[in-house]
Amino acid sequence: MRKYLFVFMMFLGVTTMHAQRQSVKGTVTDSGGQPLVGLTVVEKNTRNGVATDANGMYQINVSGPDAVLEYSSLGYKTVTVSVNGRSVINVTVEEEALALDAVVAIGYGSVKKRDLTTAVSTVSTEDLELRPVTETSGFIQGKVAGVQVTQTSGLPGSGMTVRVRGASSIASSNDPLYVVDGVPVGTGNYAIAYLSPGDIESMQILKDASSAAIYGSRAANGVILITTKHGAKGKGPIVKFNSYVALNKVTKTYDVLNVAQYKDLMDEIGAATLPDGLKDETDWFDEAYRTGVTQNYQLSVSNAGDKTRFYLSGGYTDEEGIFRVAYNKRYNVKLNVDSDLYKWLTVGANVAYSHYKNNGIISGTGSNRAGVVLSVINTPTYAKPWSETNPDWYWTEFYGANLTTPSENIARTENNYSATDRAIMSGYAQINFSDHLNFKSTVSMDRRWIHSYYFLDPIHTSYGRTQHGEASDSRSDDRRMVYDNIFTYSNSFSDVHNVEVMAGTSATTSRYEYLSGSRNYFSPDYGNVLKGLDGGNRGGLRGQDTSMSEWSIMSYLGRIAYNYDSKYYLTVNFRADGSSKLAPGHRWGYFPSASAAWRITGENFMKDIAWLNDLKLRIGWGQQGNQSGLGDYAWVQRYNTNYYDWTDPNYAEATPTLGSKANIGNKELTWETTTQTNVGIDMSVLNSRLTFTLDGYYKYTKDLLMDVPLPAPYSSITRNEGEMSNWGLEFAVSSVNLDKNGFKWNTDFNISMNRNKLEKLSLQQVYYYTVTSEALSEYVVRMTPGQPLSRFWGYTAEGVDPETGMIKYKDLNEDGKINSSDKHYIGDANPDFTFGMTNTFSYKGFNLSLLITGSVGNDVYNASKIEMIGMYTGANQTTDVLRRWRVPGMVTDIPKAGELSNLRASSRWVEDGSFLKFKNITLSYDFSGKFLDKLHVKKISPYVTLENMFTITGYSGYDPEMSQSTAATSMGIDWGTYPNVKSVTFGVNVDF
Repeated sequence: MRKYLFVFMMFLGVTTMHAQRQSVKGTVTDSGGQPLVGLTVVEKNTRNGVATDANGMYQINVSGPDAVLEYSSLGYKTVTVSVNGRSVINVTVEEEALALDAVVAIGYGSVKKRDLTTAVSTVSTEDLELRPVTETSGFIQGKVAGVQVTQTSGLPGSGMTVRVRGASSIASSNDPLYVVDGVPVGTGNYAIAYLSPGDIESMQILKDASSAAIYGSRAANGVILITTKHGAKGKGPIVKFNSYVALNKVTKTYDVLNVAQYKDLMDEIGAATLPDGLKDETDWFDEAYRTGVTQNYQLSVSNAGDKTRFYLSGGYTDEEGIFRVAYNKRYNVKLNVDSDLYKWLTVGANVAYSHYKNNGIISGTGSNRAGVVLSVINTPTYAKPWSETNPDWYWTEFYGANLTTPSENIARTENNYSATDRAIMSGYAQINFSDHLNFKSTVSMDRRWIHSYYFLDPIHTSYGRTQHGEASDSRSDDRRMVYDNIFTYSNSFSDVHNVEVMAGTSATTSRYEYLSGSRNYFSPDYGNVLKGLDGGNRGGLRGQDTSMSEWSIMSYLGRIAYNYDSKYYLTVNFRADGSSKLAPGHRWGYFPSASAAWRITGENFMKDIAWLNDLKLRIGWGQQGNQSGLGDYAWVQRYNTNYYDWTDPNYAEATPTLGSKANIGNKELTWETTTQTNVGIDMSVLNSRLTFTLDGYYKYTKDLLMDVPLPAPYSSITRNEGEMSNWGLEFAVSSVNLDKNGFKWNTDFNISMNRNKLEKLSLQQVYYYTVTSEALSEYVVRMTPGQPLSRFWGYTAEGVDPETGMIKYKDLNEDGKINSSDKHYIGDANPDFTFGMTNTFSYKGFNLSLLITGSVGNDVYNASKIEMIGMYTGANQTTDVLRRWRVPGMVTDIPKAGELSNLRASSRWVEDGSFLKFKNITLSYDFSGKFLDKLHVKKISPYVTLENMFTITGYSGYDPEMSQSTAATSMGIDWGTYPNVKSVTFGVNVDF
């Protein structure tokens, strides 16, 4: 009897327990009635949660009829609903345009967006999956005020040039520091070439000193913080597959002289003696250029349990160039794991591995030096790709002209490549001493193995035959370790006093090793050529080379942040960096910063202004450093080594000896230091449908690092030489233009201006940069105090003299002669302002995104044009030269042929580079429903993208963004630069 009674009581208990639990289901939509995918539904004060499916539907088992559910998603207001015994609950959530409660990453920590006191911009990643960019930097373009991103070259893998609030250095890098998952990975495109854009969760750009100074000696050019994806609780397993194929073509072509027209020109200037009867054989644009195909495939899996979260992804990218030898290929794998081992201990690991391999062409030079881009124009149309008399040779019959075909110039690099294996691994442990105090220790390793290979066969090309073939091979191993130990304390008192204190250390060590070898004199029998060092017979006295270098930085850092009732804010940062790159006594740099903010709408006198949702005034000041211009042993006195010809019997047993000085050591070297002040206003109105941000800043850099020329026998000395300033204004606005009946229209617009000026130089007051055409070998850039960087220097061209056919140059000093005294500034590569605008439209599954970028007031020095219409060699020209001057009295804009003085560096070659570019147009559709649910597919989103398709500009070159150099002193010079491309992309994203 007792047994049956016990079973009955157990059954009653289980029945009662199940009776207390309850299932709730429903649909979550936005204010326009559209279902929300991936919104989190959590039973309050529990870990019980689910995510909405592709139709916005959810189902959750709650603890009882009195349970409370919270509906939340980034960018939407959190909604709390009591179950009250209901089994169906449909919820509508409202969008938060400003998303003030979103968490923003800052240096060694995070903060709510509403509590920012500094100039930090968040790059929206909502449309990342629909932007087919292969390099992370491309996604920033046009998105952030004060950040100028230019596509200076279309070479696969070249990335983009990023400038945060202008250039602050001459010899050092002006690229921002990239920090990925807390690990500083370097500056420039090379730093983030390993990273797949699809792995990015969020991006923040620290623009002012008060935000970036926490990174000390590497933060003078701003800091870009990238957080990659992690597994998230409450969303269950998430599997994503993204793929696209892009077709890329050169943006424009040029009409060139046909054989008859070319012969007429050659007869006129005598540069080549062509026989009669030649025919047009080759369209060199069709022969040299092709449609490049880019393929991208990315697969990711993420999940999270009560204690462990993970994200795993892998991908492959293959980017073919518009020239057959140019390409960029990348394999990437990413793993992030976090685990709450105990309530007081969390550990995690981030591992990224990438293998990427690329190759390019010879560019940035004339066709006389195998420049591919200009040789497409300069090669006469009678020539063919291959010689008819020597079938293994490229075409060589140019009748006295010193030319090589695009086919031959392309072949000069066809065997080359640069391959990189990069592994970034970090592990951390965080001890939570209490709810307010934690300690996080992180160890990271960034290791790069680079293999560069070059081989030119001894047969096919004229240069290869001259050298009897040549090869070089180099390997390098670059290892950097970072050790971070950070204490963080945060607490609130009396609900109005909020304090956070951060303090810790960071240490970085680096070791770099390099090995290279070279050979020439390869077998002329191409079939037996060994394409490596073993195939060459001659390596010279120094056919091999090795080197090794080391450097390290020790840092101490801290931050105190206080706010009163989210109304008054004060943040103070400090970092001290000690570097082995500097001499003892000068190794330590100190980088303080402070910022304050006042939320004006928090005051009682603002309570009745209903249309004003948020108004905050910010001010910040700080100092940042730049060490990238310092060599590992810049301050040390170094010496050359004397080597001896061991083939000479007199030196058969000789050993190397100490040679002359290789440099002049400078123990007084110190950091470049930039001091910056920033004032900003943040405002949102009309229920946060309209938000504004306005910033003004002033930057002043001292102790500019430069190589200063010295009299013989010394060449130069590295020293702190000058000072530079930048000031600017930035404005950004975001608006929800329409949100009604399922139709949404949002706009993001930003505009910014920066004014750069070199304030001071100490030893030498004038520097010249960049020689372009070898016709006259003139420098085209002049740098001197009182002027911005990258200003063009030359004569003012006043047109063609109708009587002589010569270019008239302005006699500035009116001395009756045209000489160097008549040169002056003729152009400026710096824009007056830049802007970007993104419009997004959505309606019932359709999504349309339009990105427009623009630049106004920047000049371009079109050095390529000298080779296209200069008429000074046997090179073919564009049909513009059909207008050339021929007889006295002829009025034209093209001067007499064959006269070098017409090619002087002058305003003739300077063009307005202003442009308005439809950078990206993307149309997509989201498929979801019961049929896909049966296939375990949440959503399929096919899309088509037009990239770089339409440009409005007066520039006559391929693209006004192009610049052969990315150096701050030589921007805006187009000379045989690899052209940018226009693309049509077809892609699909699948969520399982």
